[in-house]
Parts: sequence; C-alpha cells; structure tokens
Amino acid sequence: MESYNEIIKILGGTTLVLAALFGFIGKVWLAKIVENYKVNLQQQLLEVQSDIDATNKKLNAKLQSATYISQIQLEHEYKIYQEIWVLLVELKTSTLRLRPAMDYVEPNQSQEDRIRERLQVFAEKFNAVFKALEHNRPFYPHEIYQVLDHVCEKCRHESIDSEDIERNNSEYYKEARKNQQEIVALINSACDSIRTRLGEVRVK
Repeated sequence: MESYNEIIKILGGTTLVLAALFGFIGKVWLAKIVENYKVNLQQQLLEVQSDIDATNKKLNAKLQSATYISQIQLEHEYKIYQEIWVLLVELKTSTLRLRPAMDYVEPNQSQEDRIRERLQVFAEKFNAVFKALEHNRPFYPHEIYQVLDHVCEKCRHESIDSEDIERNNSEYYKEARKNQQEIVALINSACDSIRTRLGEVRVK
C-alpha cells in the first residue's frame, strides 16, 4: 500500500492520474465512435452507389431497346396505324351491333333477316380491316400484326356465334356479352401496343 501511494505521488497525485486515465479512455471511446461513423458512412455510400448503378442499368436497357428507324419509315408506319385504327373502330361498332344488349326491333323484319343485314355490314368492315392488315404487313412490326389479327379473329368468332339464334335468349345474350367484353379488351390492348411501339422508336 505504501509503495502504491509512493507511485501515485511520483506520477503527480491521484487527480492527475485519474485525469490521464479518463483522457486515455476518452480518446479510445472517441476513436470507436469515429470508426463506427466511418463504417456507417461507407455503408450508406455503397447503398447510394448501388441505387445509381441500378438506375443506370434501367436507362441503358431503355436506350438499347429503342428502335432506330428513318423519318420516312416512321411517317409511313404512323399512317398505317392511323388507317388501321379508323377501320378497327368501325369493325368494333359493327361487331357489337350483331347482338346488342338493348336492341331496336323492326316489327316487319324477322330476327334472321336482322342478323343477315348486320352480318353484311360486319363483313364489309371486317374485310376492310383484314385487307389493311395484310397489305401493310411488311411495313410494321409482326408483334403489332399479331395483336390486331387476334382482334379480327375474335370478331369473326362473334359473327359466327351471332348466327346461332336457335338457343334460348339467356344463353345467347350471355355469350354475346362475354364476347363483346373480350373484343373491347383486345382492342384496348392493341391501342396500348401501338402506343408502346411509337414510344420506343427513334429517328436516326
């Protein structure tokens, strides 16, 4: 105990020793805090860099997916879509009129004659769309052709189903509503496909 007190006296007293001890501990504690801060900061920087890399990959993917075509080709393709879309709207109208939910019935006209008359109008609109699709087929993407051809196929099926008037009204018009909903959905999908195509092309 006496030797311990002598050592304290040699070092400058208890207060000085404690101050030196606390100073040492403080430096160690501060160094630990700084180290933890560096680690956290480094982690945040890595996360930010990861987000930047992911964004760059998405942008590069969009740029790479862009299709570069000439101005003349773009204008020609755009005119094709305009022509087909007008005809497609007319086909949609004539198809939905084959078996409308609410119908005007001419007293002197039989159901067979009414269907036959509407099918004639449908056939004209259908043939116009089919002709436009096939004549312009080499000048727009095959993916767009497939979507539009699917619309035509569904409309054709509805025209065939509408001729089967021997079934009861409930089943007949239930099928009509189902077909009409699918046709409208397909036409909306075709519209989205055309918009996507025009949004992807770039003029070179």
